[in-house]
Amino acid sequence: MHLLITNTTEVQAYTILRSLRSQAQRIVATEDRSSLAPLGYGGMALYSRFLDAKYPVPDFSSDWLAGRLQSDNTVAEETYMQRIEEICRLESVNTIFPSLDPEVYLFSKNKQRLAEQGILAVVPEPEVIRVPMDKAATIRAAQRVGFPCPKTYFPETIEDLELIRQDSKPPWIVKPRFTAHGENMEYVEGPAQLEAAYAKVSALQHAPIVQEYIKGGLRCNYYVTVGRDGQILSMLTPRVVRTCRAGYRVSSKTCVSASAAPYVEELRVLLGDLQLWGGYTIQTQIDPRDATPKLLEINPRLGQHLWWRTGLGINEPLILLQLARNETPSGNFVFPDNVVLLDPYHDFFFLFSYIVESMFGLIGQLLRGHRDDTDERDSVLLTVRLHVRDYLNRKPKIFCPEVANLLVDPYPCVRAYWVEFRRIMAGFFGRLVSFRRHKVNA
Repeated sequence: MHLLITNTTEVQAYTILRSLRSQAQRIVATEDRSSLAPLGYGGMALYSRFLDAKYPVPDFSSDWLAGRLQSDNTVAEETYMQRIEEICRLESVNTIFPSLDPEVYLFSKNKQRLAEQGILAVVPEPEVIRVPMDKAATIRAAQRVGFPCPKTYFPETIEDLELIRQDSKPPWIVKPRFTAHGENMEYVEGPAQLEAAYAKVSALQHAPIVQEYIKGGLRCNYYVTVGRDGQILSMLTPRVVRTCRAGYRVSSKTCVSASAAPYVEELRVLLGDLQLWGGYTIQTQIDPRDATPKLLEINPRLGQHLWWRTGLGINEPLILLQLARNETPSGNFVFPDNVVLLDPYHDFFFLFSYIVESMFGLIGQLLRGHRDDTDERDSVLLTVRLHVRDYLNRKPKIFCPEVANLLVDPYPCVRAYWVEFRRIMAGFFGRLVSFRRHKVNA
């Protein structure tokens, strides 16, 4: 197999690279700078010693982010596809493995075109991913089969917003139908801001949905691989131990592996109704009002936490490759329970940022003549203790790629640390410059 991996800025591309290295004679990757990528960083896969070659490609994601989904390729999509076909000819590529929504969508749409050239795209057919790719259609499907969802509205015009204000209470989330990483979503605190938020999102993409915002931030995600017969082959439903909040967004940081969760039978019904196959992340959030996991969206791809599953011994990229080839999947499909899933890379930079931010706060208090820093200091100590607790125990552990591969593939790991450190320090120096100017002006 000669394999092409796309969207290398995503950590799952690196996990796919490592998972399929033994299956491939040669692996090449695309080098892009899409609007969904961190500025100036190509991702771990691009710098790995396990990669044989890399090729630049143009960006096409703006069409997808604008909701311009059509059966024929747009100009940008066609330019991208022609470049992909050129790379495939140069490298004798016979398999393409994407793992981010825009690429999954585009390769699915062009799957037959590639197949006629002897190239297998490891993605479901367009009719399979049509619903999970569309967040509005996903919620409607869940409502149809009775899977719990947040209260969701599908306004077509500004006038429809008045019905939302009368029927529910803020906060709300205005969400584009086609997005990744929460791109272009808007958090609405009060009724007065709803119209402006809706206008902003709808200017970027037609007919966004409006959902009630579920407070609490406790996620219950279902990571599933689904066979060609619509049956679940493997499922991980990790129990969240610690989260990290950035504004209204909450991400899971420390989890414990588990293969049992509520509403699994209802999930099977939903997956069967959608007639899916492949790898999916079903994102739900626990509603503290009734302790029910409510569907937020379905990601029709292998996501950033793929390393959880491969670290636990399930080679999901290989399973998806076998399914795409219409082969019977082989290997292990059962996840071990009670393994701690740790992300030291993000934990380190979170603590580093948090401690420095707290120092800024203490300095500000001293300058204002307020010397009671007990609360700030206690908060820092508590945060550090919570992180240390997750590491200093005897439970079996799995670590993120930036740490787990440090000895076998050091350069991409070290580069990831350097890029993140540089980004954080740039922010701190910007704060210092702003603080000094403010002091001079005062």
